[in-house]
Amino acid sequence: ESKEKTGENMTLPVGNKMDMGKYWVTYAGDSSHSAKSQKYFSIHFTNKATNENFTLKPNAFIDYRGNEGLSANPDARHYWDHDVFTYITSIANPDKTKDTAAFKTNNLKPGDSLFYSSGFMILQDVKEKGDLPVAIFGEKGTLHEAALKVYSKTGSIYSVTSRLAIAKGELLSLPDTIIAESLILQLQKVNPDKSIELGTKESNSVMEYVTIKAYKFPFINLLWGGVIITAIGILMSMIRRIRLNRNNLTGS
Repeated sequence: ESKEKTGENMTLPVGNKMDMGKYWVTYAGDSSHSAKSQKYFSIHFTNKATNENFTLKPNAFIDYRGNEGLSANPDARHYWDHDVFTYITSIANPDKTKDTAAFKTNNLKPGDSLFYSSGFMILQDVKEKGDLPVAIFGEKGTLHEAALKVYSKTGSIYSVTSRLAIAKGELLSLPDTIIAESLILQLQKVNPDKSIELGTKESNSVMEYVTIKAYKFPFINLLWGGVIITAIGILMSMIRRIRLNRNNLTGS
């Protein structure tokens, strides 16, 4: 919903390293103000040539329910000959990313592959863990773990362990989310032969991202130096004018 020109902005999914000119840029995460609708974003930069690392923390006031929308405040990295200036131009609107997708159940055995829209995954192993805390799981509690490798068409590889527990008579499935792939995995059932029922869901509501605009301002310090020199010149002129006026009053 940003009014910025698309070609001048870059969208950063959380945790993904993106190519931006001379830098690798990663949206590392964010934090919220305890009392205001204000968020602080951690944008990590790595210089490709020198491996210099720094993190900028632009922030923004957010009010999607009113008419204010996004009001961004920039952050900058200062050098003697230039500044790297960054601000947020848009973020995901939580009111418009409600999860309406349903899990699709898939039957898998160790070694089986399963495709999704942006890649595929392989079920590597299924294990049952013992020596569980009785206070949490009860006398007959169990915990099953399904280890999967997820291969994205972008070249990224993710290791995921999906878990299914029986704790004090209740069945508890702990979904795993791969945010960069908008993919949610849920272990739903484990059979005696180690085959499983795995729920998969692709949902844009799990995608966390920010869109940023970054500028490099060359010789910005010369501008500030000019402002300072101008201010000093005005001050000296005022002092000289005051002294001349005093001398004129004394002479008269």
